[in-house]
Formats: sequence, C-alpha cells, structure tokens
Amino acid sequence: MAKTEERFVLAAPKAICLKTGEIAVIGEKFYAVQIPHELDEFRNEYEVSRKGDA
Repeated sequence: MAKTEERFVLAAPKAICLKTGEIAVIGEKFYAVQIPHELDEFRNEYEVSRKGDA
C-alpha cells in the first residue's frame, strides 16, 4: 500500500505557542509539529507534517 506525507510551514500569531510533538488540527486534518520557529514579536512559524495511506 502506498503512503503519503504532507509537510508545510504554518504561520501563526504569537499567542499560539506549539511545541515539538504537539498535534495541530488544520482544517479537518491532524498534523504533528516537527520544528517550531520563534520569529518576531508578532508571529511564529511551525514546520508540520502528517502521514497517511494513499
């Protein structure tokens, strides 16, 4: 069976604080936070991914 992987960078307001390994629900899908990037005083970015069956 084929597997798929989705990866992207999620930009979020500073008030949203996620840590590595936490789960973020985006739309109706669940993504694992891989790498958090604390940026300026207004926003953070998070590398997120999910794996599934094709």
